[in-house]
Amino acid sequence: MTKFTRKAMLVSVLALAFSTVATAENSPVQAENDTVDIVKSEESTRARVAQLLDKAVAHIQENGLSGVNDFNNDERFTDRDLYVFSLSTEGILLSSGGWSAGMVGDNVINYIDAQGVPLFQRIIDIAKAEGAGEVEYLWYSMSLGRDENKLTRFKVVDDIIVAVGYTPHVATDSEVVDLLKQAVSEYRKNPIAAMRKFRNHQSGFRNPDKYIFVLDTKSRQIIFAPSQRDLVHTSLDKVLDVQGKPFLTKIADSANAEEILNEEYWWFSSRTKSVEKRHAYYQLVDDDVVVVSAFAAEQ
Repeated sequence: MTKFTRKAMLVSVLALAFSTVATAENSPVQAENDTVDIVKSEESTRARVAQLLDKAVAHIQENGLSGVNDFNNDERFTDRDLYVFSLSTEGILLSSGGWSAGMVGDNVINYIDAQGVPLFQRIIDIAKAEGAGEVEYLWYSMSLGRDENKLTRFKVVDDIIVAVGYTPHVATDSEVVDLLKQAVSEYRKNPIAAMRKFRNHQSGFRNPDKYIFVLDTKSRQIIFAPSQRDLVHTSLDKVLDVQGKPFLTKIADSANAEEILNEEYWWFSSRTKSVEKRHAYYQLVDDDVVVVSAFAAEQ
């Protein structure tokens, strides 16, 4: 039994949805202009998050534990769609100026997101180990009527976790590269176990925007992908972007084990219903290419 056959039999896979038709309304030229606007908006949001979080941390440093109460209703700790919340390292939600206000006083350590991930537990684990960090999770938006990515940035001050959450539109290049490094490390240890982990909602490898797929350079086929089954075992040459470019063939032909490479392509997103300029970061592991694709902002 070949390596490829073993993978196909042992792994229950999801595949990426590839589209090859661009409409006049959603042309790459228009999409590139839209991309610039989205990236500028994202940079502005990240700056607002950092500023609000620093203000909240300074407030605790000046006022002590009782300062968390001001996060509930003081307009200084909101900025349009942004708000501050605080959490004890034991999992008690101490305050919130947003959707979680109704849970203030509750132990939320086992509270899960739309994918079953215990997001507050992840925040606490990282906070205890690093003193600061970010957690990405999937949350149901009442206004949009669907799940959307959320990102919470947090810092620990006087044993209190102070946090600001927001909806990211794009991932930075460094975030995508970090995810690829983690994926490659897992794949080198055990490809089958790695793909099971990539598929697991609670592993940190699954979200609607940054997704992992795997190509086999020997069979010249897709062997793992995150969103639909029908293209698994499809020839790389048959998968084209909206401009007709066989980008997966280029990825497979150029990949090597010594460095991370990047390929850009145009894609119709079934999630955003528009043409996007995407970045595929990839690296060779034995005969396979591990790829992370995302709509990414340059840093």
